Amino acid sequence: MACPVCGGECIRDAPALLAGLADRFSPCQDCTGRLLDKRRPPADLSYLLPCTCGRRFIDEVFAHIYAVMVEEGNLPRTAPLLAVGVPLLDPATVLRRAPFLPARSLILLSQHVTDHSAERLVREVPEVKGVILDRQVVPGAVDPTLDLPADHHRLLAGCDVGASVVPTPAGPLVLYRQHSLMHIEVPRPGSPKVRAVASRCRTGDDRLFVDACCGPGTLGLAAALFGAPAVVMNDAWYAAAFWAGSNLQVNRAMLGLSSVSSEVDLAELAETPIRRDPLLVAEGTGDLHQVSVYQGDLLRLHQVIGPRPVLAVLDLFHKEDLYQTRQILSEWNAHVRGEIFIP
Repeated sequence: MACPVCGGECIRDAPALLAGLADRFSPCQDCTGRLLDKRRPPADLSYLLPCTCGRRFIDEVFAHIYAVMVEEGNLPRTAPLLAVGVPLLDPATVLRRAPFLPARSLILLSQHVTDHSAERLVREVPEVKGVILDRQVVPGAVDPTLDLPADHHRLLAGCDVGASVVPTPAGPLVLYRQHSLMHIEVPRPGSPKVRAVASRCRTGDDRLFVDACCGPGTLGLAAALFGAPAVVMNDAWYAAAFWAGSNLQVNRAMLGLSSVSSEVDLAELAETPIRRDPLLVAEGTGDLHQVSVYQGDLLRLHQVIGPRPVLAVLDLFHKEDLYQTRQILSEWNAHVRGEIFIP
């Protein structure tokens, strides 16, 4: 599928991405690179160029970015290297050692960039795919009541669509997202949330599995991978619902889906960033699974669930607010029959 941000080939099916993953961030025998102290400014503004294999050690890439940002006046010369920002790898995966980056494999999230410096970074630093202005917010609809407006970071240059490879007991999932618009989670082995879903998805359980606040679709797709025959994923935030639907398409072979249909595109969804009444975004069918993706208020999801017993996961932002969480659970249970748990 074409990338909705840049129109390029950023999005690949899960088998194709996984096939090249093992060596993507590995050095060749000629690769070299300095290990720099991130808490201090570099000794000078020099940096090594990429190896003939096209990769460069991540600290050298950051040294190059630092030099551009100092030249642009984004950072004082006394700033530590870590002030550059947060590196988001594409694809993000569990790594055993610091990576050597190929071209267009890094999305930079930084508080200190400008439009001009972002354009320079994408143009001059081969590894940089996109640059995002970190606005110090949590992107998306983080208020469960949906009364407060959502916020997000801002893409300044390039493309900010990247994948994460999430390990599960039943195999890996590939999850794409637009980083400026969505909450960022770093993959790690043995995710407690994924384990919580795995422990509840029993063979022969024909309940409808509902991922009520699905984000990019991690827990709903994991449930299908664990054997849930019917899955509904839902998110009130338009970008989350869109990418959950896209990730259904990306992982269709892993899930044994014979067809996946997209009902609405990103631009159409963006016209209503937060939606209350559920709207069908995507649907997948196969011999073993049926998966649907909606954009809407989780407390109106009963409109499409119907009377069928469900097993639902509720992964809220601010779930430490026990009073609000209890209110949501009470209203959910008033309309939906079955079990709901917080991972």
